[in-house]
Amino acid sequence: MSAILAGAKTSTTSTVIEYRIYDEPFPQVGAQQAVVDSASAVVAVIETTQVDHVPSRAH
Repeated sequence: MSAILAGAKTSTTSTVIEYRIYDEPFPQVGAQQAVVDSASAVVAVIETTQVDHVPSRAH
């Protein structure tokens, strides 16, 4: 969480299958999420500013 609050962590990644397994919608630009600490206190709110869908690369 400290990397988020310091501004060092500014992105994340997931696979399509994760959203399908958990039946969750894909992220949407403008969506906001609370960042909570271990005491369940909201310490920040993050906003999705960009969503990219890229194909996986075969190795």
